[in-house]
Amino acid sequence: MTILHRYITQNVIVSFLIGLLVYTFISFMGNMIKIADLVIKGVDPLSIAKLFLLFMPYLLTICIPMALLTAVLLVFGRLSRENEITALRSCGVSIMRFVSPIILLGIFASIFCIILNNKIVPFSHYSARKLLFKVGMTDPVRLLTPGSFIELFPNHIIHFRSKNENKLKNVLIYQTTEKGQLRTINAKQGIIRNKPDKNELSIELINGNIQEPKEGDFRDFFNLSFGSYTITLPVSKMGSDPNNIAKKHKDMTIDELKEKIIEYKQLGINSTPYTTEIQKKISLSFSCLVFVLIGIPLGIITHRTEKTVGAGISLLLVTVYYLFIVFGKALDKTPAYHPELLMWLTNIVIGGIGIFLLRRVIKL
Repeated sequence: MTILHRYITQNVIVSFLIGLLVYTFISFMGNMIKIADLVIKGVDPLSIAKLFLLFMPYLLTICIPMALLTAVLLVFGRLSRENEITALRSCGVSIMRFVSPIILLGIFASIFCIILNNKIVPFSHYSARKLLFKVGMTDPVRLLTPGSFIELFPNHIIHFRSKNENKLKNVLIYQTTEKGQLRTINAKQGIIRNKPDKNELSIELINGNIQEPKEGDFRDFFNLSFGSYTITLPVSKMGSDPNNIAKKHKDMTIDELKEKIIEYKQLGINSTPYTTEIQKKISLSFSCLVFVLIGIPLGIITHRTEKTVGAGISLLLVTVYYLFIVFGKALDKTPAYHPELLMWLTNIVIGGIGIFLLRRVIKL
């Protein structure tokens, strides 16, 4: 590595570490309400500290790309503002030559984030949920989390979009009958009630329908609409063992998600949420490289004196990026919209714009 490469790389790494510290601190402060809630519930400080450390890898998946983008914008903005890039060009040094180490840095950061998203985050997120279970949040209603397939109860797979206390919205239940057939229950709303004296939960489903294939003919279905329908779920098998908590999408590695996809396809259940989660893990990891590709030319082009410009541009880009990710996840129950492909839309668009701008800067 030449002196020039070391100079630029060291500046980017130092700015990246400072930005990572700042963004992580801001993310931590954003979770202070949740921490305060744990304190009110009487959770001991040691368990709260463990929870913070377990959630740290998930925060890093967001903060690393943001910090890298901010660092690239600030460093190349300063190089352009102080005419160092002009001086290098006059000495016959091409832009591509001195930006190549930073592009390589973006590739390494993306590889690290793949490992982070696929191995570390699922382990830490699941460990945090088990710890929450152990510190006293053993009410079964609390274990029913929106947006994931819940397999806590025998012969039932439950999914719902949102929850407000004990009220559920957009409920989907797959129920295996005694004959081994798959019964599908959809309802616009649901009211869940805990019955500890009977060691069971009841879910009152409101305004929905039940579909069940006729025996011997999977192309023909019984279809029953209802105004109110109640199902009872035993909780005795859940016990108090935190290992009984079903894994959410975030708790699974890519290999585990692939196993779920195969299992659900064999059962005839929509596996798009798991496919979308796999693509989300990979696409978010490559956001590091994408942000480097667009950050270099933007930093050179803007070259403003205000240091807040770099942070402002990075926040805007990251906001747009994650809005599309959230939008894609919201469609993960609708295979027709191919939400798994939407996970890559922002990478393609922002990365394409970055390559276009970088080529223009090189030709200037």
